[in-house]
Amino acid sequence: MSESSQNSSILTIREMNEKPKRDSAKALGATQFLRFWQRFCQYPQGIIGLCFVSALICMAIFAPIITHGVTPQSYFIFQVGFGNFGPSFADFPARIFGYTNSSDLQHSVFADVIYGARATLLVGFLSAFFSAVIGVCIGAVAGFWGGWFDTVVSRIIELALSLPFLPLAIALTLAAGVQATVPSLIIVFSSVGWADIARIIRANVIALAGSEYVEAARSAGVGNFRIIWRHILPNATAPIIIFTTLSVAKFITAEATLDFLLLGITNTTTWGNTLASAKDYMFEGNWWWVFFPGFFIVLTVLSINFIGEALRSTFNVRESVIGS
Repeated sequence: MSESSQNSSILTIREMNEKPKRDSAKALGATQFLRFWQRFCQYPQGIIGLCFVSALICMAIFAPIITHGVTPQSYFIFQVGFGNFGPSFADFPARIFGYTNSSDLQHSVFADVIYGARATLLVGFLSAFFSAVIGVCIGAVAGFWGGWFDTVVSRIIELALSLPFLPLAIALTLAAGVQATVPSLIIVFSSVGWADIARIIRANVIALAGSEYVEAARSAGVGNFRIIWRHILPNATAPIIIFTTLSVAKFITAEATLDFLLLGITNTTTWGNTLASAKDYMFEGNWWWVFFPGFFIVLTVLSINFIGEALRSTFNVRESVIGS
């Protein structure tokens, strides 16, 4: 038998031995996800929140289809204004949010709410994701290495937590000296919102760094970064997911506040600047101009908080078992 044939035979045998392991890992992952989903379904508020947020994301993605003929340029609120006629079921679903006339969809609060969801949700989700990435990296490294590095990072985290989030975000936005956009607001929020999750992950890593499996990995010569990535962080997944989910609501509220104060995004429609433009007309009786953007902000924040609380209870296995 030639050397190439021997090598191919060895590879074939190795693949045959590894295939059951891969299949077993996939089956185990599917079983764990099914158990997680069954526990999550025990909390109706989490299911309601998940359905609403999913519908909202779909609404934002398919906005051009839902509001046919309307684009971010054509419907922009400062150019075309709001609907003058009150909500009605006569022309569902657009007229339910108010209309200017029956032939011009771009003059409706409906279009502003749907397209406003795009920027608002994008800022909320991406800011939560990037702040989580920054916080996890800083907290994990500080908690694992300890010593003077951990002391310095801890003082920085305490300093960041001592500063109020919203005023700091406003200060950074004004210090940039340019008009805020969706990317710039994501950068600002990620830069000031990482400290909370960094503190949580640091505490979890310190608790897990002395575990037996970590000591066994060190004894086997596994590198520090691999230990953190493959052995420690997977066991800290629950707090990462929970805190990142809850952070989305915080960033959505902060973005809406900045936009309402006209310190945030003004080059595209968001729920916040829709409220800012409509508030002066509320006293004229056009309550729906303010009601629907504010209503969607409240529902979105509540739904995300419901999801976060359901995740917190789901990952707490003891609480799930007791409650069932």
